[in-house]
Amino acid sequence: MRKGFTLIELFVVIAIIGILASIVLVSLNNARGKARDVKRVGDMRQVQLALEGYYDDRQAYPGDDLAAACAAITGLADELVPTYIAALPVDPGGGSLVYAYDAPAAADGQDYVLRADLEDAAHTALSGDVDGTVHGCDCADTNGYFCAQP
Repeated sequence: MRKGFTLIELFVVIAIIGILASIVLVSLNNARGKARDVKRVGDMRQVQLALEGYYDDRQAYPGDDLAAACAAITGLADELVPTYIAALPVDPGGGSLVYAYDAPAAADGQDYVLRADLEDAAHTALSGDVDGTVHGCDCADTNGYFCAQP
């Protein structure tokens, strides 16, 4: 009598291992996306703190002359870095989703909106953010946009 596994038994074991591995990888990718979204919300909070420091010193937020409506926050670099924040945050997804800022001239330096595009349109942070269209920024939760105002 021979000892060992038949070829069919080996194929069955390999198939089961492959299925389990693919399930683990899918779950891991979902967790990574959620972690990036948490980072995005945290980044918006840091920029908000920097903007509040700027406001405390100047009684106004940086103006809309920085860029077009709801444009990338890179225009804030000259105003906030390094005095109020060490460096402007960059999207943790490799820069594919841009953080945006808008401060309309009509607000006279007294209002702004920050926006981050979340991967999960059902993220819990969306229940406590600004919704609708704010100063030219689309802040609709259905699009996965997390928006913050002062």
